[in-house]
Amino acid sequence: MPITLSRTLTVPEASYLKAFSDTRRMQRHEEEEEKIKDPIRKRAKLPVGKDGAFVVHGQEYRTAIKDYNREPAGQPALWCYWFPSSDGERLVWQNENEPEDAYTAGKWLAWIAENILAAWGIRANGSFEYRTREGGGIVLVKDNDVREPELQTSYVDPWSNETVIIELSDETESGPYDDDD
Repeated sequence: MPITLSRTLTVPEASYLKAFSDTRRMQRHEEEEEKIKDPIRKRAKLPVGKDGAFVVHGQEYRTAIKDYNREPAGQPALWCYWFPSSDGERLVWQNENEPEDAYTAGKWLAWIAENILAAWGIRANGSFEYRTREGGGIVLVKDNDVREPELQTSYVDPWSNETVIIELSDETESGPYDDDD
């Protein structure tokens, strides 16, 4: 089940989310960022934010960067891999090349839901399953409330209290990264 949105993103909103995920999340000097043009963020009606959390213009303004290797307060990592779908109706995790980064999917989705989607009056719903070398997990979201139950062969849905059975494929049980050499 994909992560669906309660309404289609506007062009400025979709452009912002794409730019957000294309931009390294680094701490910035807020007062310097206020002076810099950031048209994509401004069209999306978002502030600079603490440590420049909402900035999407990139690295061309070096004096505004506080710490290149630290994400803004509250953000879980230097890169976010949630992108808007081409039709603007869903969020899609796009990082197949680095499966180890998937452990941040739930934290990022929670941050985006709370700080961006809620500001736009949008609610996210759905689930996202991921795999890493150590195993995997599932991210559940209902009306922007993000949960990550411990993944087993079943879990209790936190909203309905119903037990959900997970069908494990052969690939899932052995893991896509297991070497039999």
